Amino acid sequence: PRNGKTIKWRMSQPVKIWSQSANKWCPGEISYITQDADGYCLDVRYWAKPQLPKAKYLAPLSECLRPISTNYTCRDEWASGSKVECFSNSQKRWYKATVVDVIR
Repeated sequence: PRNGKTIKWRMSQPVKIWSQSANKWCPGEISYITQDADGYCLDVRYWAKPQLPKAKYLAPLSECLRPISTNYTCRDEWASGSKVECFSNSQKRWYKATVVDVIR
C-alpha cells in the first residue's frame, strides 16, 4: 500500500504507468479489472508514444501504477461540454479541448 492507503480503481480511470522501455511515466487508463483465485488484476492501456497504445497487466498495489491526482471524468461519462485533452499528430502535443458531441 502507498502511504497506508488502498486505492480504489475504476474502469476507464486515467492513470500514469511506468514504462521501463521508455524510461518514463506514461499516460494510460484502466481497460479491465478482473479477479481470479490470486486476487484482482488491472488491464492497463497506455501510451509510451502517442498513437501507439500498449497494455500491461498489473496488481492493484503495483508501484508501476499511479492514479492521476487531479479531478477527472472517465471516458464513459463524457458528455457535450466535458473538458478533455486531445493529441495532435501534426503538432506532436496535447491540447485542452471540449467535447462537442458524443455518439454511443
